[in-house]
Amino acid sequence: MKIINRLNIIIKISFIAIIILSIVVLISLNTTIKENRVNELSQGIYKGVTELEIIKFEYLLNHEKRMQQQWDMKYKSLMNLINEAEKEEAIKSIEADLVTLGNKFSQVVANYNKIQKLTQEGASEKEMSSVLAIEEELVNQLLIKSQSIFSKCALLAENIRTKTVRTSKLSISITFIVMTIFVLGIIISLLLISKSISKPLGKLKQGIEIVSKGNLEHQIEVVSQDELGDFTSVFNQAMVSLKEVTASRDELNKEIVERKKLEEKLKKLAHFDTLTGCFTRGYGFALLEELIKTANRSKTPILLLYLDIDGFKAINDTYGHAEGDKVLKEAIQFFKSTLREIDIICRVGGDEFLIIFPDSLLNDAPLIRERINKNLEKLNQKLVKPYKLDFSIGISCYDPANPLSIDELIHLADQKMYEDKSKKKNEN
Repeated sequence: MKIINRLNIIIKISFIAIIILSIVVLISLNTTIKENRVNELSQGIYKGVTELEIIKFEYLLNHEKRMQQQWDMKYKSLMNLINEAEKEEAIKSIEADLVTLGNKFSQVVANYNKIQKLTQEGASEKEMSSVLAIEEELVNQLLIKSQSIFSKCALLAENIRTKTVRTSKLSISITFIVMTIFVLGIIISLLLISKSISKPLGKLKQGIEIVSKGNLEHQIEVVSQDELGDFTSVFNQAMVSLKEVTASRDELNKEIVERKKLEEKLKKLAHFDTLTGCFTRGYGFALLEELIKTANRSKTPILLLYLDIDGFKAINDTYGHAEGDKVLKEAIQFFKSTLREIDIICRVGGDEFLIIFPDSLLNDAPLIRERINKNLEKLNQKLVKPYKLDFSIGISCYDPANPLSIDELIHLADQKMYEDKSKKKNEN
């Protein structure tokens, strides 16, 4: 059989292999696109729930009609987005919870309107107490349901993101395997042909063996001007293209993986302290800035507490940093159990914390101090440690009538905290 006929057979086989490879690539690409679409949708749902959470807190703080309207618009947009998703069990659960959340929010709004009406009508103290008790219960139910939805959406987004990355890697692996089989098939076919032709094919065989070992830089010497020479030239060009495709794909995969890792790391570092789980300094200050804007509109004050753990360095030096980490975590759990759910806790750095009390006066500070000291005494009795957990506290207050900058508020509270610490040292 002539060389041209043999090569025609190889070409036909290669053509079929290319079609198979193209089908595999298209299927993999379609699967990846579908998974990315699902991932984008889940991220959209997660973002929508987060925005809904912020609007809810602003409404609970200020009861503004505008925030109710924003809630309704965002809630409708989020439900429309969920309707676009495939109704898996996780989506169905989130959808059901959102329906319940919407009903709870409507009940909170209706109950608040009822309070307003009773206030205007001069209702009795008994009637007002009953309605206010209902409001507190509804708000608690609303907060619990919101937290449940937020956790489910975060878990759903994380699972889908993981699945998307896994699918992308699988698609790349399948494509690479099929491409490898395709290249090896061509090489094997050429080796079979080389057994029946003369010396020029020996050089071609030698070159193919070098390339098959992974050396894509190798160029086979063209020793004839016939069909074999033409094939050698085409093969050399194919190796150049394969090298470019392989290098581009590997670089792209590396960039995608690194970018995803960076995005995840930045997201966690931007919002939550990795050790204690409370808000970070930057995110806490951002929330404080938004609360100040709200306070300026509603003419309501904001109370700030700047706290430092007494003797923290001694705990680290004496019992080790692992024990110091436990103290930091215990402090956050103490704040959460002692303060209101709407109070914002953030770790400023080291053993220093900033607690923001929306809609609170400077006159509220003594009651807060008393509650902290009382619960601290109980906690220390429960922990039974060779040291006592205690805080030095500094207080400042944002007054819309005499506004201060965030830096001024923090600086003032920080000074008060150091005065409190110095006073304790002098007493000891």
